[in-house]
Amino acid sequence: MTERVPVAIMGAGFSGLAVAVGLLRAGRSDFVVLERAADLGGTWRDNTYPGCACDVPSHLYSFSFAPNPSWSRSFSPQPEIWAYLRRVARDFGVLPHVRCGVEVTNACWDDAAGCWHLDTSAGPLDAEVLVWTAGVKPDPVVAATGFPLDDRGRVRTRADLRIEGHDEAWSAGDCAAVPDLTSPGAFCSPSAQHAVRQARQLGDNLAAVLRGEPTTDYRHAYAGSVASLGLYQGVAQVYGVKLKGFPAWFMHRTYHMSRMPTFSRKAQVVLDWTQALLFRREVVGLWSMREPTKQFHEAAGGAAERSA
Repeated sequence: MTERVPVAIMGAGFSGLAVAVGLLRAGRSDFVVLERAADLGGTWRDNTYPGCACDVPSHLYSFSFAPNPSWSRSFSPQPEIWAYLRRVARDFGVLPHVRCGVEVTNACWDDAAGCWHLDTSAGPLDAEVLVWTAGVKPDPVVAATGFPLDDRGRVRTRADLRIEGHDEAWSAGDCAAVPDLTSPGAFCSPSAQHAVRQARQLGDNLAAVLRGEPTTDYRHAYAGSVASLGLYQGVAQVYGVKLKGFPAWFMHRTYHMSRMPTFSRKAQVVLDWTQALLFRREVVGLWSMREPTKQFHEAAGGAAERSA
């Protein structure tokens, strides 16, 4: 009989461990973490080259629930970060849920059964909720196209977004290895700022080809990165300027709002965020799917007790 679990987390790096600890702190222990490698740690397990270290200050590159005052440097080295992740997994009771050496080869949603059917190297597994924390990876369909691929499985393109050796085929976004003309020898990162601009350039180049005009190479200098670390906290590095705290959090929100299509959608997002500043967050737990009316009954009971 196929094993069935309420939650399956794919990947035991930073994100996967954070989800696992969140479930445990919420009182849920009926989940598994599937990791195809022999140990947890994600990118900090795999990258061991000389000088490998974090480019974000160490006190920010830590879980909020597990601060680490013992970093040896402001920008902690790879061995320390990997050891920190293993310690967090041990101290918060995640290790019994981690299944190392288990690779997921296929995942298919079954609407009738109400679960995901997973094919793994350890046998079939069903999961009611599937959480992907294994990072960015090109869709497997790319490998079946016959197009030239780089070592990460992305389609190799020329600077004008045509696929190498195929003038009639084009590619852009996360599945494309597009040369970064602002950094010779490098390729564009799989980020939204490139994907949006590449899509626009690809459309312009297609129109140019149809009109018999020359194409234009894609060029965009990487602006930087912004990330939210919770309410009112964030980190950012934009055009070489580093920010943290509320300014970085505000920049993160503002940038993503600006990328929303249509004025109507932007207005809805701003109103929603403004409301979140004035009122408490509405928390939705995964377990509420099993007992969707439980909180209503508890609220009604609480109100009755107060009125009495």
